[in-house]
Amino acid sequence: MSWDLICLKAHEHRQEGDETYACLYKNLSRIEKENINALQYNVRVVPLPLVAGNGDNKQLVTMEEALFKVIVDLNESKVMFDIGGADAALPSLLRGGGLGCLAISELIIWAKKHYSEFGVVSGYISPALLNYPNSETISVHCLKKLGFTVARSHKGGLQFMADRVGQLNSHVNNNKVESATPGLWFSNLMQDNLNVARQMKMQSEEISNLKEELYQTANQKHSAAPWISGLLMGVVAGSALASVLFSL
Repeated sequence: MSWDLICLKAHEHRQEGDETYACLYKNLSRIEKENINALQYNVRVVPLPLVAGNGDNKQLVTMEEALFKVIVDLNESKVMFDIGGADAALPSLLRGGGLGCLAISELIIWAKKHYSEFGVVSGYISPALLNYPNSETISVHCLKKLGFTVARSHKGGLQFMADRVGQLNSHVNNNKVESATPGLWFSNLMQDNLNVARQMKMQSEEISNLKEELYQTANQKHSAAPWISGLLMGVVAGSALASVLFSL
């Protein structure tokens, strides 16, 4: 197994504008079934927690994994790219950011290296996965860049195909994604944590100041009560004295 750390840059398709990160885990396995001689190469996308929100509403968001895979039928000399099933659904916050195209590129690079002359079984992307802004346009553009022929399916969604693996290309949009190092991710995470800590400190200070103001207001009201009582008693006593004087 091998893995890469990927940085997704801020872009207009993600609701939250900050950079975020994901790990791509790659591994090869053999499919163990009767009368089947096949291999499966997986690219598992594991998003790292994202600090989302603005101002006082920032919070740490965890996201589900996604699994892209290519299955090689050694008996039929065919390759199937499984990139449109439920397992391959990226979290909605990451869709349209170039990560899916990168994961498919990893599958193509491996398949071309080992099975360039094999044919390609047509694949399908469900319309349920095309639910972000300009999703169909972005998906078609990505698939064509990768060398697939793309058409709308009669079931809805997209159908993609190719004659053989060798005609496919890898494609990465470096304006959206780039390789990163654990040190860079850790540094950015620490900066996010520091920003959140500063916000919490500011909120704590504001609450303390508010409590102090309320306490002072309560004390002022408490200290004013005897003075008001004394004033009232003085007024009453003065009235009584005046009535006595006038009666003489």
